[in-house]
Amino acid sequence: MREIDPRALDQHPDVIAARARAAAAEAASAESGSWPNPELDGRVLFGEEGEEYEIAMQAALPLGGRLGAERQLARLELALARSSLRAARQTARIELELAMTRLTWARVRRDHLEELATQSDQYAGYAREREATSVADPLEVSLVLADAAQDRRAALRSLHDVTQAEWDLRQLLGQTVEISPLPSRPLVGLRLSENAAMLLEGAREQCESWRQADLMLQHAEWDAARASRERIPDLLIGPAVASDGVKTSLGLVLGWELPLFRSGSGAYREALARRDAAHGALALEARAVRARIETLVSRLRTLEAELQALTRDAAPAAERAFALAQNRYAAGRIDVLHLLSAHRASAQSKLEILDVLLAQRMTLLDLEGVVGRPIRTDPTPPIMEANP
Repeated sequence: MREIDPRALDQHPDVIAARARAAAAEAASAESGSWPNPELDGRVLFGEEGEEYEIAMQAALPLGGRLGAERQLARLELALARSSLRAARQTARIELELAMTRLTWARVRRDHLEELATQSDQYAGYAREREATSVADPLEVSLVLADAAQDRRAALRSLHDVTQAEWDLRQLLGQTVEISPLPSRPLVGLRLSENAAMLLEGAREQCESWRQADLMLQHAEWDAARASRERIPDLLIGPAVASDGVKTSLGLVLGWELPLFRSGSGAYREALARRDAAHGALALEARAVRARIETLVSRLRTLEAELQALTRDAAPAAERAFALAQNRYAAGRIDVLHLLSAHRASAQSKLEILDVLLAQRMTLLDLEGVVGRPIRTDPTPPIMEANP
């Protein structure tokens, strides 16, 4: 099985955008929580006795501890950006896996439909021969010809499906032209070796949406802490120098913001409301992850039972019916319409198996997206292989 080239994941649009956001967050965190730059003020006074000069430098002294909260917020924003990057890489991997599986599905489906169309054309030839000798009913011949035309159209549409699947995969791989054989995934039956409880435990550690909801709660808590600390004004302090050209004086300048009109209480209440919303979002995400895991596991169990019923009962029965129909038609005991019907039932059972295999793989990839890691399954041999 060909593995996905990590460079292909880096070309995914979501990965490119998430990587840029992570780089921006890393750059922002480098200066977060730094002390504010000092301010330098100067005055020149012109009087009858000459000029006077005053110079003062002030630096804000954050008494409330808001700088520590800002550093924590920057750290959490960087963690969120990196989590988004991991989620984007995971999404890109799942999309590539799904595209490779769809390509295999489209190719196998094309092979089956072309085989069905070829057989239908052959049966249509039998019907014309029987009509020419006045043995076959014209209605029967018309039905066989109509079915053969329908099967040929389905085979032609399947060729377009293969082309579309190949193009979709090349787009994800960053290929605009055919430069190398496209990777694909064999269609195999899936049997989970992990239960819902094990998957939920894995999601607690590796589900990025769950992790992001937790980080958002921490971010909201520190945002509320910063809003609370910002209500304490910074103390402005620094040295001052004054000179009248004869005498120079040294001193200290002090400043203090008076929160008469904007106390910051509104911003603090707003931050508390966002914190409460983040609490609710985290609880909702935990319930949603549990529900999605249980639903997808149930869906996989159902598909496993459906596939077992198809491969054990329906498909073998359709194959036996087709073999009997061929023998009876050769013996002249049934007409070509019954033979075509038996062959169609056999081909349809194969297409149903193909659809179930695709649904299994899609559901498993959805489950991996929820849990945040590959899911362990029992090894099974490929059921269907595709021709390039």
